[in-house]
Amino acid sequence: MTEEELKGIADIAVDNNILVASDELHSDIIFDGRKHVGIASLGPEIADRTISMFGLSKTFGLAGLQIGWLVATNKEIIGELRKRAYGLIRGTSSISLAVAHAVLTKCDPYIQPLVDYIQDLRDIGVERLNSIGGIEVLKPEGTYVLWPDISSYGLSSTEMVGHLIEEGRVAVTNGSVYGPGGEGHVRIVYPTSKAIFTEGLDRIEKALSKL
Repeated sequence: MTEEELKGIADIAVDNNILVASDELHSDIIFDGRKHVGIASLGPEIADRTISMFGLSKTFGLAGLQIGWLVATNKEIIGELRKRAYGLIRGTSSISLAVAHAVLTKCDPYIQPLVDYIQDLRDIGVERLNSIGGIEVLKPEGTYVLWPDISSYGLSSTEMVGHLIEEGRVAVTNGSVYGPGGEGHVRIVYPTSKAIFTEGLDRIEKALSKL
């Protein structure tokens, strides 16, 4: 989201004393020279009612470590979080802590080449999918997910997932599981080799040609 968009949200939250939980997991995966802006960075009033959430699962592909962290400047919020977490969140292993420390102190040079590569994949996917009749996909400004609109084929998202598996032997995610706005879409997570991604797009196009 742009700084202007976030300022609008921040004004509403401050005026109405609303707590903001901000998922920052994809904050490094930003394309076309854009810069990530955390909503808590916009001033002390919004920071005082914001919980920002971070982890290693997106940028570094380390979801298996099951480690993440929350950041808040409001001591009362931190105290409440600690009380509610007791007995609910299991402890993090010493191995995960060691790996997290290594990643956060040694791996910054890895991030930009990764983002550049994922941006190349994004461009390949957007151009290719939009060239297939009946599909429309917007170019994402960040993250590594594409959301093709497949509604013109007359199938539900669930039916399209089944068709692509049956006819193309390629798996996508049902967009409708992400809410009503996802119906008519499928979700494609694309970070892989360019060869594998291209083959997946070939399979999608072949499967759709049978409709």
